[in-house]
Amino acid sequence: MNDILGWKKLIARDSWVTADRAYCNSQAMIYLVENSAVQTLLQYTVGNQLAESGFITRLGGLNITVYDVNYVDDSGNVQQFIPDNKFIVMAKEGLGKAFTGPQDVPSGDSVRTEIGKVSYSWSTKDPVDTWIKVADSYMPAIQNPDQLVIGTIA
Repeated sequence: MNDILGWKKLIARDSWVTADRAYCNSQAMIYLVENSAVQTLLQYTVGNQLAESGFITRLGGLNITVYDVNYVDDSGNVQQFIPDNKFIVMAKEGLGKAFTGPQDVPSGDSVRTEIGKVSYSWSTKDPVDTWIKVADSYMPAIQNPDQLVIGTIA
């Protein structure tokens, strides 16, 4: 509990914003619930959250989201986006934004480049069909890294 509050204070000190949300996976939530300082709080208000949702949803001024989504890496192994021993604390707004990238769009016999969302269509004779393509490419960027702490817990 002290680490989480410390990370929240670190964000406030370094970026002048208040951290108000946190992310972890189910195993990290179990670590949090088993923490003795948190268990003391469970006797009062946090116990209601745990009974209703199965997780602590708000603690120390942070809205906590449990994120258990996985992906498959290049070796075919299933990996968690948020590992069991990580707890992410961040500010609600101002962390970053998404930058829009270029798209190649057919234009007659050539190709033109457009920035942002694009859409176009084309027809084929064999098989007879009309195709429609809508495309967008963007890259999220963390512009204010001081508003994010990825802490290690156990």
